[in-house]
This record gives sequence, C-alpha cells and structure tokens, in this order.
Amino acid sequence: MPASDGSAAPHAVPISLHWRWADGRNGRPFDARSLTDAEHEAANRFRRAEDAALWRESRFLMRVVLADRIGVLPLSLRFESGPHGKPMLQGAGRERWRFNLAHSRQLAVLAVSDDPAVDLGIDLEWLHRRVSSDLIRGATAAEERAFLVNLPPASRAAWFLRLWTQKESVLKADGAGLSVPPAEVVFDMPHARLRRLPSRLGSAEAFAVHDVSAPPGHVATLTVRDRWRRPIAVRSATE
Repeated sequence: MPASDGSAAPHAVPISLHWRWADGRNGRPFDARSLTDAEHEAANRFRRAEDAALWRESRFLMRVVLADRIGVLPLSLRFESGPHGKPMLQGAGRERWRFNLAHSRQLAVLAVSDDPAVDLGIDLEWLHRRVSSDLIRGATAAEERAFLVNLPPASRAAWFLRLWTQKESVLKADGAGLSVPPAEVVFDMPHARLRRLPSRLGSAEAFAVHDVSAPPGHVATLTVRDRWRRPIAVRSATE
C-alpha cells in the first residue's frame, strides 16, 4: 500500500525469536557433535554443571538455527567477534544475517533476521534474581532511580530487571555491550521510552525497544536499530 506521500510503505522487518531450555525440555534433542572442540572446552571451564549446560545449549541453539536458515551444517559455521565481543558470522554471503543471543538461569533466546539494514540486541533476565541497592545505583540515571526508589520493595526488583534488559538490549544492538556504562542509556519511566544515549551510539530515535513475551518467571527485551524505523514482524518458537 502506498504511503501518504506517494512512496512505497516500508515493509516490516522479519525477526524470529528462538527459545531453548538448559534442562532438556526442548523440541530438538541436543547434539554434542554440533559444537566445536573449543566450545566444549569452554563449557568444561565452568565450575557449576548448570552453567556448563546453559553454555552448551546456547551455542547449540545459535548454531542449529542459523545453519537451518542458511542451509548448511551447524559445525560448518564460523564466528568472529566484534570489538566488544558481539558475535558475527564469517563467510561470503553470510554477512547479511543479523542475530543476537541472551541467556539467564536455565533459558536462552536467540533473535535472528536476514535484513542486513538492521542491528539486533536481545536481553533476558530471570525475575527471581537478587537485586541489590548497589546494582540499582550503579546501573541507573538519577531520573530512573527516582522512579524506582518510590516503588514498593516487592515490585522494585521486577521493574529494575525490565529496565536492565532494555538497557542491555540497546547496548547489544549497537555492539558496545558493557563498554558503555548502563547508566548512560536513559529511559523515561514508567513508559520505557529511550530518552538519552551517549553520543558515540548515535541517535536514540534509531533504536526501537520492544517488550518480548518471555516464559513465566522471565523478562526479555528486543531492540532493533534501523535507520528507516520500520515496523517489525516477530515470530517465536521453542527449539
């Protein structure tokens, strides 16, 4: 349908969200052969078995979903890291794929798009995580903190964790990660509108921040950086 100015209406950016549990309640069985020796060695360095399992399942999720979309074997994929650790696919023709991975407790989520004009960031938190006053103070701007401290203690942690996923997803979309202090990414509260960013991240208007429907006990946020600020079309699946 044409837009009101006569130009073509922007198409929605297709994004898929893929969820996977570390405790095995998934649609696709884990296959250790899909991971590299280096990935298995990294998992073995975790002291807790639960953390090692989450690492393996997260890497498996990233490999099998991307391999399915591209049409190759999971083990054939090669990744490189950006300046602050954001993974990217290596190989001719694969640079158009945009993806981002997050995990918390026993759950992982992968966001994927084949639109090369966007950058994706996703973050996930377990809502029963302990939230200290020091964490709130270090991660929030003064105006965000003023809203949080006036909440009942019973709901303050959940509000903070939602805000934390919003901040992290913005930083992950950019690729800066925690090289930028989260307190410098500022939201209007309680409306969750991105208000202010460090100038090195560009304009706040380029980032669209979306609440994601996460499994019970979790909160998740997806951020899409798109210079055209197009709508998104999201589908979700458990792998």
